[in-house]
Amino acid sequence: MNENYILINEDEDNEKPVQNVNRKKIKFSRRKNKFLYILLFFILSIMLVCFMSIMYLVIKIFTRGISIDISKYFEVMNPLYRNETYTSTLDNNDFINNTINNNTINNNTINNNTIWNEDMNESEEFVFKNFVYLTPGVFEGPITIDRNLDDGTKLNIYKMTFPLNENTSLYYDELKKYNKQNDTILMNDKYFCELNSKLPPEGQKDYSVSCPHNYQIAINDTFYGRFAYDTENCKYYSNGTKVPRNKLYRIRDSGYRLNETMKKFCDGKKECILKPHDYFFYRKYRLLNNYLYINYQCIKKEQYNKPKISIVMFGNDVKVNSLYENSISEMYQYSTIHGYNFYHDEKRYVYDRLPHFMKLNTLIKYMSKCIEEDLCDWIVWIDSDVIITNPNIELEAFLPEDDNIHFIVSDDHNGLNSGFFFLRVNSWSYNFLLRAASYSYYNKDLLLKFSDQSSINNVLIEFNEEDHYTIVPKSWFNSYYDDHRPGDFVIHLAGVPNKNEFSKEIRLKIMNNETYYDSKSSYDMRIEVLEYYNLPRELQHHISIEGKKLDQNHN
Repeated sequence: MNENYILINEDEDNEKPVQNVNRKKIKFSRRKNKFLYILLFFILSIMLVCFMSIMYLVIKIFTRGISIDISKYFEVMNPLYRNETYTSTLDNNDFINNTINNNTINNNTINNNTIWNEDMNESEEFVFKNFVYLTPGVFEGPITIDRNLDDGTKLNIYKMTFPLNENTSLYYDELKKYNKQNDTILMNDKYFCELNSKLPPEGQKDYSVSCPHNYQIAINDTFYGRFAYDTENCKYYSNGTKVPRNKLYRIRDSGYRLNETMKKFCDGKKECILKPHDYFFYRKYRLLNNYLYINYQCIKKEQYNKPKISIVMFGNDVKVNSLYENSISEMYQYSTIHGYNFYHDEKRYVYDRLPHFMKLNTLIKYMSKCIEEDLCDWIVWIDSDVIITNPNIELEAFLPEDDNIHFIVSDDHNGLNSGFFFLRVNSWSYNFLLRAASYSYYNKDLLLKFSDQSSINNVLIEFNEEDHYTIVPKSWFNSYYDDHRPGDFVIHLAGVPNKNEFSKEIRLKIMNNETYYDSKSSYDMRIEVLEYYNLPRELQHHISIEGKKLDQNHN
């Protein structure tokens, strides 16, 4: 009996656990199925999103007629119909490697857009809005807005340009210099005197730390205030009066270090513009004449890079065979050959001012773009009445060795001429353009004979910007027809009547006379440029204030 009882109890005891295990398995199975359903839903959702994205991209490509190199889709966007603006952008290093030996354009670098228009029977290769290559399928030659009406006088800049090599391109010379340079350059200590805190910083002097091309800033030490026993630095106020000794002399350092802040602001840049002012720096010792002390060095970049240069033009209502159309064609070819960015705007959107001011509006637009996106180091403005006569001269030949020079422009018998000039891409240039664009609004009683040009001139003088600009001979990049010499870079038809017919005659002469473009190289030009830059400032060209005061009662 006992054995049977025990056996029955064992069976009963064993039966309950078996039932418990089955319940757990069922619960686990339900949870597992639920998890699988969720996972499957998640995977299907991702697949749907990917499918929709791909379909959107395909539809966008075919509906807008854009030809895209998929391998560079995230790097190169088609510029067609982008606010009537074209951008031909080349990576300088890739450009040199691909073109230096054969002087040709790598079609993988420049996106040659093929568009299908419903009104056409065949595809056309568009360069940018309204412009096509003059000869279908030939990308190394002139461009036009109408092949059928072309008069046959467009210059083929490719045929006028010699192959880029050690004898013709400054790139090789600069590369050799780069390879010989030290990895680190220790710069002189800087003492930037405190600005007048009662005035806004915008109208006061800029200070900057900078490095040569292909070097970048590395901050070592900074200090705001005055060092102990320092009576030599910043001993004059901004208005020129001498600072009393009790505001200079201290037996201990009076100030604070701000290394982390300055490193974040300046490290890795080629130039760092600073203003020691209440707006930007805390004045711990307000009774002292403080200064911003900077100790820094320049670190060589890992590889040599050409200066990034962008050519900017503006011309609305461009007609076939006009001087404007030919100038755009020549500058486009020139920029692709030498690896420069090319921007051309044609939309006039300000009508309450003279059309000349579109120059400043366009420059402000691209200066802002270049600063924000780090697209270029220099912007070169070129008027649409300029003819290239010697495309073998590179824009790098004109760049200054002085890092404080931000504006390079020539003069003529009327004074400053803004038909062709260079602007370094930085905050000084951006603010300079804003001041020039608004100058006439704040000088309503001043008659400016050359409108935007006179505004540029007067801002430079009235704001005492002589440290940041240089006036150069117009033979460099602004020759007129009457004084043009064989080998000069361009001819500027400023003030010439009947420009279209006259420019046609000049182009025909260039086609039949190689001395226009084989008499001077970039090396020859660079030697001439450096000789001028090394002259004392008083022996260089100068400008004077322009404009005539008007009687307020005169109508």
